[in-house]
Amino acid sequence: DITHYSASDLHPIIGTDYLTNIHVDGSGNIWIGQEDAGIVCLTESRQPNTAHLLPDPLHPGMKTNYITRMAKTQDGRVLLETQSRNLYLYNPKASTIVNAESAFSNSTVLDSVTDKRGRAWLATWEKGLIMQQPGKNGKTQETYFLTRSTSESRIYDLAIDKQEILWAATEYGVYAIDTKAKPISEEAFLHIGVKEGLPSNSIYCILPSKNGQVLIGGQGTGVVKTAYQSDGDFVLEIVSTKQGLNSNIARSEE
Repeated sequence: DITHYSASDLHPIIGTDYLTNIHVDGSGNIWIGQEDAGIVCLTESRQPNTAHLLPDPLHPGMKTNYITRMAKTQDGRVLLETQSRNLYLYNPKASTIVNAESAFSNSTVLDSVTDKRGRAWLATWEKGLIMQQPGKNGKTQETYFLTRSTSESRIYDLAIDKQEILWAATEYGVYAIDTKAKPISEEAFLHIGVKEGLPSNSIYCILPSKNGQVLIGGQGTGVVKTAYQSDGDFVLEIVSTKQGLNSNIARSEE
């Protein structure tokens, strides 16, 4: 069955009919981003149980409450980005929302993957890409990559394809590294950005496909298809509103 919810309902559960994104967390809660109306957390039950949150409650209807992106951190908090480019962190357990610029710590991780060598790769906010591997005396050794600029150190998403290539979605395009290599060096990372043909450098998500390609999505990019090329000569296929997409903004791919 399909149930339709609208802001014009007698007892509405959403603040506007203009929704920007939807995220389902590990507990089954549904997070809905809205234009100028903050976020709604919909708890699974027979009757919808909702919580409405405004990042900037003193200015309802403003860009500071227009949610453009949501991402869950590994410690269970939710990162919110607004049209005004403000960042907020929401803590569901404490029902608190704070400015993210002052709330991020060195350990804030937005995504993580593990390669076949057993190395863990962590996507962080402004701390770059962290590679963790066993070191001497059983201690974990950490190596930091992609820290040369603020934009490239803001990493939203990670994925490893069937060729064992690690892909990183950043605010400065996409980076790719062959995880079969040992050792890993900063110089070995290949970059795809606007200069290489991407419609935008703000990349939010990456999804490997079964045919060996990866799908790339971001701000104004549509969906970009490509495959790893060791010489860095990437061929990009762009699917946008010109080919029938409803929007060129891709915030998640499943």
